[in-house]
Amino acid sequence: MEGSGEAVDRTLLNHLLKMFTGLGIYAESFEKKLLECASEFNAAEGMKYMLQSDAPDYLKHVETRLQEELERCLIYLDASTRKPLIATAEKQLLERHIPAILGKLYEYQFNMGLLLVEKKDWNSKYIELSQNLVEVKDALEREKATHLIALSKAEKGEENLRKALGVEKECVFDLEKVLREMRSENANIKFTAYSKLAEANALIATIEEKSLEVEAKLRSADAKFAEISRKTSEIDRKSQDLEAQESTLRRERLSFIAEQKEKDLEEAHNNIDVTNETLTGKEDDVNIRIANITL
Repeated sequence: MEGSGEAVDRTLLNHLLKMFTGLGIYAESFEKKLLECASEFNAAEGMKYMLQSDAPDYLKHVETRLQEELERCLIYLDASTRKPLIATAEKQLLERHIPAILGKLYEYQFNMGLLLVEKKDWNSKYIELSQNLVEVKDALEREKATHLIALSKAEKGEENLRKALGVEKECVFDLEKVLREMRSENANIKFTAYSKLAEANALIATIEEKSLEVEAKLRSADAKFAEISRKTSEIDRKSQDLEAQESTLRRERLSFIAEQKEKDLEEAHNNIDVTNETLTGKEDDVNIRIANITL
């Protein structure tokens, strides 16, 4: 049958059925068998769909099937077939299944009621969850604001620490620079002290040489007394220079002691003291020699 999904040439059927009508055999030869087949087909289809469909879907299927039967009646079936064909379809698809349809409708309505109640419960829960969500969002926003404030404070603290570290590094750099300058000044003072000590030693050597010359010239007595007097004056002048140098060295030593803060500078101070003692001893020796020469 066409209702089972098989392809049917409706134009050919229309011509063939008109021929049956013209021959007067349409009702006996075709319509009776058509109604029997339609009844069996709709009964089987009704049972099938009733088992696997709910009431709304089944009624929708019945409406579609009745519309198809009506369409066939209009296209190629005789007009007298419409009423019994539609009645057969309604009987097999509707009348014999009315109790089952009503039962499914009641069940459907009951389920719909349950769904409505459940929907109401879910709406209440949704409203409650929405309110809770709003509260959670507010709490989250407050927590976020608190976190941002704490983060800002932490960043400021970190920035302050970085600035303090920068200042500390600058202080360390300045201290290292001052220390290098002090060491350099120390080295210069040591070098100056050693240079002056070398000059003093050279001067003492010169005085000793002159003393030897004076001793050699004493053998000439009166003839070379004037030369001795001159040498004596020169020695006196050099002695005064030595005293002046000694005074300068003492002042530098005092200044050096006041400025030194490290162990290396103290050692330089000790070296200067030793040099002064050496110079003093040598000066005393020179003075003794000069006294001896004068006598």
